[in-house]
Amino acid sequence: MSIASKKWSLEFIWWGVTAVVAALIMLPILQANIDFPWMIYNVVYIAGAITLLRYNFSLHHHPLSDSKAFKIILILTAPILFFPILEGLHDFLEFNDQEGLQTLVEHLDVQKQTWTMKYMRIEYVLTGTICFLGVFAMIVKNIRSLWRQVKYAEV
Repeated sequence: MSIASKKWSLEFIWWGVTAVVAALIMLPILQANIDFPWMIYNVVYIAGAITLLRYNFSLHHHPLSDSKAFKIILILTAPILFFPILEGLHDFLEFNDQEGLQTLVEHLDVQKQTWTMKYMRIEYVLTGTICFLGVFAMIVKNIRSLWRQVKYAEV
């Protein structure tokens, strides 16, 4: 098995792990039978946070890590992600301030309501923030990596 195929295998395994982790993180919200309006944002934040953290710390294990085109694509697509990430966070926080998360969990008993509201708030804001910072770090890291790749290719 070649190194490239091992790297692709590792990438697919990571995507599988990301899907399982996202499902496990969303499980308490799904089990509570909550009509969570930010479900898609939340799954994207979880997958984005895991993937961006992984890419920021171990992009050299990615099969396309030596590709200048791949790095340029990451640099150019990352700023496009800023606005949807901020929109989802803003909508969630605005809803939390104006209507409150309790309107989503009224069907649960009081003790379960408190735990579920804390869980939703902490999990959503934490993964959204990690995803947002990961996008910013991805831009900086890939610009630096691309610069080093071009600089040392000339030597």
